[in-house]
Amino acid sequence: MLSRKYLAVAAILLAAMLPGLITATPAAAVVSVLRAEVSGSALRIEGTAIASRDISVDNVVMGRSDSSGKFRIVRDPYSAPADCTVDMRDGSTAVTTRTLSGCAVTRPPTSDTAAPSVPANVTATLSGTTADLGWTASTDNVGVTGYRVTRNGVVITTVLNTFYNDSGRSPGTYTYSVAAVDGAGNVSAASNSASVTVPQPPVTDTTAPSIPTNLATTVVGSTVSLSWGVSTDDTRVTGYRVNRNGAFLGTTDSASFIDSGLTVGTYTYTVAAFDAAGNTSAASENASASVAAAEQLAFLTPAQMPDATVGQSYLGYVVCSDPPGPSTFKFKQASGNVPDGTRFVGNTLENRPEARVTGTPTRAGTFTFTVEVRDNTGATARRTFTIRVLPA
Repeated sequence: MLSRKYLAVAAILLAAMLPGLITATPAAAVVSVLRAEVSGSALRIEGTAIASRDISVDNVVMGRSDSSGKFRIVRDPYSAPADCTVDMRDGSTAVTTRTLSGCAVTRPPTSDTAAPSVPANVTATLSGTTADLGWTASTDNVGVTGYRVTRNGVVITTVLNTFYNDSGRSPGTYTYSVAAVDGAGNVSAASNSASVTVPQPPVTDTTAPSIPTNLATTVVGSTVSLSWGVSTDDTRVTGYRVNRNGAFLGTTDSASFIDSGLTVGTYTYTVAAFDAAGNTSAASENASASVAAAEQLAFLTPAQMPDATVGQSYLGYVVCSDPPGPSTFKFKQASGNVPDGTRFVGNTLENRPEARVTGTPTRAGTFTFTVEVRDNTGATARRTFTIRVLPA
């Protein structure tokens, strides 16, 4: 039988060894991943691990396994790592690395130090107060992302297109150039320059021309001729407005006007001057004109003129009325034929209201002809005459 001494020593040794046995490292546990994907901005991972353990993704706790060891992780939004892989742990020292499906590997950009080509053929055209710019597109080893537009040495905008409209410019001269830019920030040299000049606006003219003076009228038949003294203006008189009986009649750029085709009556006229800005003077003083009834002409010679005989000298007169006052007359044979061997002779003296048929008929027959006459007032008359030529 062992002595109490030996039993005590054995108990002490067992107590010293027992803590080491209790704290021995457990078997490594590995997370099992059934699904790991990125969809849009969301991360989804499903799998199994040790029951009731925190599940970490890249050292960030994102979920916990249930009592059966299953877990499901959903994180939205989520920024996937550049290499699209994640390290997963369940609290143990073991690591499970998994590539995320649906994830695009982001590769570091290559260094771009090449500037785009210089924009060519820059033009500037003025439309009112807008400078319309245009140029030929630049090229780049990667891609042109825009164009910097400079006005009078200062960058005013960056555009994507090969044109720009710089509107609302005040009077002055503007010089433009363009430089191309790429995604790496490389900038081309400046293009050729193009300039526009916005002119000063015209001075506003509010001064009307002077009033036309000495308006006078002359009546000839049914026509009234107007004349007046020219107006003056601080810039230039561009025309005159003529009114008849208070109503607008017409315009003219000279100091005269003809109003024709009037009926019998009295007419009152005024004239006003206007300039290029539309300023119009007051109306002139009135001037009146009366159109009288036209004098009427009538043939006094009967339509059947005296007979003639073949081989005998003939003289027949065609006579019209002679209205009061100085008159002149113009006769003409309008149509038809006088007897063979004779001829129609208009008046030899314009102040005589007569014409004649003269000569020696050579052929018997009946001859018909029409005569027209007009006097200096515009009055007219027309009649058809007949001469019978008898055989010898």
